[in-house]
Amino acid sequence: MEILRWRVAVMKIQMWIIAVMKIQMWIIAYNEDTDEDNSDTENTEVDKCCGPGYATPMDAFLHGKREKLLYVICVQPNPEGYKSDILSTVDVNPKSKTYQQIIHTLPTGKINDEIHHSGWNTCSSCHGKKAHVRDKLILPCLGSDRVIIVETGKKPRSPSIHKIIDSSDMHKYNCASPHTSHCLANGDVMISTLGDPAGNSKGAFMLYDG
Repeated sequence: MEILRWRVAVMKIQMWIIAVMKIQMWIIAYNEDTDEDNSDTENTEVDKCCGPGYATPMDAFLHGKREKLLYVICVQPNPEGYKSDILSTVDVNPKSKTYQQIIHTLPTGKINDEIHHSGWNTCSSCHGKKAHVRDKLILPCLGSDRVIIVETGKKPRSPSIHKIIDSSDMHKYNCASPHTSHCLANGDVMISTLGDPAGNSKGAFMLYDG
């Protein structure tokens, strides 16, 4: 009997926690709906791209705003073809006239790039450091050994190539096949690599000044 009472008490506490979380989500949704929407104006082009992130996952859950744009890498399936990979910008703002549409495409300009696991120049690992701004995408190219840096802060709806680090830079350190980009707490960017220029398996890391 005592165990049953204890279980009932635990269930009530769980129900209260769920109710509080639902109220918090409703508050967040209400705040989003009452925010001024500039998705179809020129002001969108100069909006900051979300800053240095959040202190904790719960902080992001409670205070993070709904994303209005998605950046999606599209890899050319035919390496023998003449088309390059592209970075697509997708509008995911329900209030926008172009909701659920690709509103911009950015070609990499070279065949056989094979963009892999992209990442930001800075993220929540730099939370609290006002000098760091999340405004560039890092695109490691598994096929060409290039690293493409895309500017998203100035014109979020139509990003542009900020800089391209040529494969020769990576080859100087006997590294190749860049796989995944990681933003570090000091603002630098670390990219894992899977091989060397000769095609041998060789796990390593490249560190770039962010």
